[in-house]
Amino acid sequence: MRSAEKVKQQFDLRNAASSGKEKPVASAEEETNNNGEKKAAAGWENDYVFVRADSRTVRLKISDIQYIESRKEYVVIFSENSIPVMTLFSLKSIEEKLPKDVFMRVHRSFIVNLTKITEVVQNRIVFGKDASVPLGDQYKKDFQNFLNQYFMK
Repeated sequence: MRSAEKVKQQFDLRNAASSGKEKPVASAEEETNNNGEKKAAAGWENDYVFVRADSRTVRLKISDIQYIESRKEYVVIFSENSIPVMTLFSLKSIEEKLPKDVFMRVHRSFIVNLTKITEVVQNRIVFGKDASVPLGDQYKKDFQNFLNQYFMK
C-alpha cells in the first residue's frame, strides 16, 4: 500500500506540474534555497570588488568608492577610507560592471558614486571637503535628471 501511495503522489505531482496549476512542494523549496544562495552570492558581488594594482590584489568596498578617474589606459579609484588605487582598466569596462543606480558617468574621464556627493557648485561635483570632479557638458542633462528626482520643492 505504501508503494502505491507514493506512485500515486508522484503521478499527481507530475500532472499538476505539467498542467501549470500547482508546483510540487519539493521543487518549490529547492527554488527558494537556490534563490537564497544566488542572492547571497550576488550580495557579495555588489558589496565588494577586487582589483589588481601593481603586484597586489586589493579588495574595495563599493559603497566606499567616491569616484573613479580615467588616466589613459589606467583608472584611479578614490575611496573614502583608503588611498587611491590605480589599476589597468578602461573607464567603460568599469562603468559596465558597477551598479547603474549608484554610479554615473559625469565626464569623459570620471564616474561618480551618487551617494557620496555633498554638493554641486557650478560645473563641479564635490565630495567632502577636498575632492571634486568636473561635470562634462555631454553628461549634464542626465546628471540634472538625477538631481531633479531628489530636489525638494
